[in-house]
Amino acid sequence: MPASKVTSIDLSGSPGPVEFDQPVNELHYALAWLERTPQLANPITAAQMSRTLARLLQEQKWQSGLTRRVYDELTRTPGRFPEMEAIAAALCMTSRNLRRKLDAEGTSYQALLANVRYALARDYLSTSFLSTEDIAAALGFSDAASFRHAFKRWTGMTPAEFRG
Repeated sequence: MPASKVTSIDLSGSPGPVEFDQPVNELHYALAWLERTPQLANPITAAQMSRTLARLLQEQKWQSGLTRRVYDELTRTPGRFPEMEAIAAALCMTSRNLRRKLDAEGTSYQALLANVRYALARDYLSTSFLSTEDIAAALGFSDAASFRHAFKRWTGMTPAEFRG
């Protein structure tokens, strides 16, 4: 089926000319629509979309700039998370400069490390049969109890509840 491109839609919602065999599908609408309150919005769908959009914005933030480069350094060697000084050196800057630039992007080394650990923990718990002690060791926690406390803080549930 050929791609179509809607080039305009007026405020009443009636479409303008439709162009077929275009490389992309686009929908153009009036900027004033952004200010309008949705009518007949389903509250469950609205809440789900709000969470999805927040997640997508967070992912987009992670895919650009220095934040992405630090994330890449943190995930480069599984089971070992380099200290901020080592990451700064790998990125040819001082740790103070790295801290300042991450702050400008709205994050920190500790927040990125926690996000990496959280993502790995979820993955380990949902795709493996590793014990919490093994997962704690793989994520660099001093013991299983520290891992369980961190996971409870991240998700509101224990690793065992998450697996169940």
